[in-house]
Parts: sequence; structure tokens; C-alpha cells
Amino acid sequence: MPGATVLRMQNFLCADAAGAATQLASQGVRPDVAIVDPPRKGCAPEVFAAIDKMGIERLVYVSCDPATLARDLALLATMGYTARRACGVDLFPRTPHVETVVLVERDD
Repeated sequence: MPGATVLRMQNFLCADAAGAATQLASQGVRPDVAIVDPPRKGCAPEVFAAIDKMGIERLVYVSCDPATLARDLALLATMGYTARRACGVDLFPRTPHVETVVLVERDD
């Protein structure tokens, strides 16, 4: 297909983020993109330490809590990452709850 992107060597993990990220980092895994969808309390600091250790260039962060999203984006900024785009997604009509999807990229 013209303009299509081919995905190679994709692995999908469904696990505790801190444990999985630490394990992957210790194995020397270097993914191009990571997607995190933490609970309302946000990501554990170990997740971001492992993401930084792996040298991940792009992170897609899905958040249900603006306060923990702001806290985690501030922590990522200290590690050399910048939020590039954000989009609110209304998954729960007629409620005040909105998911926020943020593209975060490593600064070069």
C-alpha cells in the first residue's frame, strides 16, 4: 500500500508497567514507542526510569486524571521529554470523565 507503514517485530505486553519496564530495560530492549495507560494514580517513577534507560524516543500516555498527568509530564520533562500533542477523548458520554492521550517525545 502506498504510504502505509510496515510494523516489524512488534511485541505487546499486558503486565504491571513498573515490573515489565524494568525487566525489558534489564534485557537491553529498545522499543521505538511505548504506550502507557496507568490507573488514576499515574505511573510509578520506576516506569519512567526504565523508559529513560531504554532510550525510548516516543511515548503515548493515556490518562484519566489531569492532576497525575501533569505530575508525570513534569517528571518526564526533567528527563528530556516534551509533550508534543494532546487530545481529549470522551469515552464516557454524559459524565465529567475524559481520557487524555498525549504524544511525548524525547528532545534531541
